Amino acid sequence: MSGGTHKEYGAFGTMNTVQITAKRVLRATEKAAQVLLMDGRKSWFPYSQCPGLERIPIKGKGEFTCPTWLLAREKVERPNEMESKMIALEGTVIMRNDEAAFVKLDGGEEIWFPFTRCPELTKLPVHTKGFFECPSDILFKKGLMHYAMNLTSMIKDLRRGNLSIFQATHTQKIPALVLHCFAHDCAQRTLLQSYKDNKELHLSLWRATQIKRQWISGEASDEQLEQVRLEIRRLWVSAKGSFMRTVSAIWDATDKDAVTAANGAAQYVTFGILNASLSVSDLSRGVDRPEQDEMIQERSWQSNRLAELLEKYIEAERETPESVAR
Repeated sequence: MSGGTHKEYGAFGTMNTVQITAKRVLRATEKAAQVLLMDGRKSWFPYSQCPGLERIPIKGKGEFTCPTWLLAREKVERPNEMESKMIALEGTVIMRNDEAAFVKLDGGEEIWFPFTRCPELTKLPVHTKGFFECPSDILFKKGLMHYAMNLTSMIKDLRRGNLSIFQATHTQKIPALVLHCFAHDCAQRTLLQSYKDNKELHLSLWRATQIKRQWISGEASDEQLEQVRLEIRRLWVSAKGSFMRTVSAIWDATDKDAVTAANGAAQYVTFGILNASLSVSDLSRGVDRPEQDEMIQERSWQSNRLAELLEKYIEAERETPESVAR
């Protein structure tokens, strides 16, 4: 954080503001951006109240002005994907008392699980291994999501809708190859949807998905991937509305970091559907309808596609990228 607090005057009178340094802009919609602050917090900031934020590109660093009340929020806002869901775990009960069981998970980590949150554990005797369901927020708070999953149970939870794309991509269990293939599929789906909506698309966006697929297969170099990303960034500077979301999806999908590529590309597809489904009257009333049928269908497609790629990966037992990507 740099600079001092100053005041701006507008329709609502005097408002204290402060100059903020964004360590990194993680993602953006048409109206707001998620920012990684210098102190490590992640939060969403609306463009309408944070002058200068709209000029910072995704993955970029910069300064913007922010009302002090926004920084005073105790709770960091999270996307819907962070909502707690029940997921299946496997572990051995080491000991127990009247309120909780001490379980050694299949990944090796040991943790207390309360019976009030994990009632199925009451059926597992001490020194017995078995499956039980647990709210995902317990694992996120403990930082244990990467211990809790094996690929087989992850596939099952993805197909059941018990595990979101955000949660799955951050388990540190999915091979980078699968995540990159998934990111490519999401990016290509974004372009096809835009084409279906009769929107003009820059040829470099199509080229970017082609280069990414070649990069996954080892047919394109890191330099070629970086070159096409430079072209996308130039497009992003002047992009607006739904085209900005399309460009942002391709930008994230071509990232060399697997988690960033997969999660970012998937997020922008759903952001695009949500914004497209809102009417002018909805926006004027501030109505948010995240449960639109189209969005639900998209998230279902994403979950099933990631599960399918994981199944192919297991069957191929680390065969060539081409066999997994097909």
